[in-house]
Amino acid sequence: MLRVWREVIAAHGPVVTLPEAAVERLAGLCLSALQGEAVSPARASALAYAAAMGLAEELLPWGEAPADSPRPAAIERAVSLCAGQPAERIDVARMARAAGYSRYHFSRVFAAHEGTTPARYLLRLRMEEAARLLRVDEAPVKVIAQRCGFDDANYFAKVFRRFYGIGPRDFRRSGMYAGVVRAGRGEAGPPPPA
Repeated sequence: MLRVWREVIAAHGPVVTLPEAAVERLAGLCLSALQGEAVSPARASALAYAAAMGLAEELLPWGEAPADSPRPAAIERAVSLCAGQPAERIDVARMARAAGYSRYHFSRVFAAHEGTTPARYLLRLRMEEAARLLRVDEAPVKVIAQRCGFDDANYFAKVFRRFYGIGPRDFRRSGMYAGVVRAGRGEAGPPPPA
């Protein structure tokens, strides 16, 4: 989460202009905290995390393609290759081959259309799946690490901590995802990470 704050401040400075809907969401989170809903460290963390992710969603280009810029078919092929396969040994070179581009050209085109590098995109997919599995599956962290393409559970924990600001075991216990509802499903889950 600290990484999110740093990126927001580095990209936009300490004063930002937000759409009215985003201000309303952030105000609601602040009101929840002021009304005593932060009854535990875990709930306080969940409120802070929701605020950080709300800001990130509004201010940082985390892999979302601009609505007016349709994804080229070559990039779509590479993205489709990655979808639903977090444990698969997919790397940037394999994505470039799927797109039919050289690795260098693919990386440039991908970053231009997706707002992030192919490597960060792959990592984000793996971390999103890890967070989902930690929420819904009681399997040991080592097993979840393997399901998300990491052979070394210690390295997985280090990457997860760098990505979310908390280790996978603490993430599972903390309830950081409490109170966030996934669109259309009505089930609680972690907010979309970076």
